[in-house]
Amino acid sequence: MESRPRIDMARRILITQLGCSVEESWEILVEVSQRSNIRLRVVAERMMAAVVGKEPFCCLSTSPGTPKNTGVRTV
Repeated sequence: MESRPRIDMARRILITQLGCSVEESWEILVEVSQRSNIRLRVVAERMMAAVVGKEPFCCLSTSPGTPKNTGVRTV
């Protein structure tokens, strides 16, 4: 599975930035993916792009029709 390294990197970003546990990092990614109806792989790729400065990380901004107030923090 070629998306696994990207997901693992996104998890490490969350652990570093938020100080969360390994399990919490997975829960955060899954929650963002489910609430925004965006594949986990895509959420991870967008997070990585935001960290290196290629684009802002807000996975909800590219999904028209998605409720804006989902309670999901942006990183």
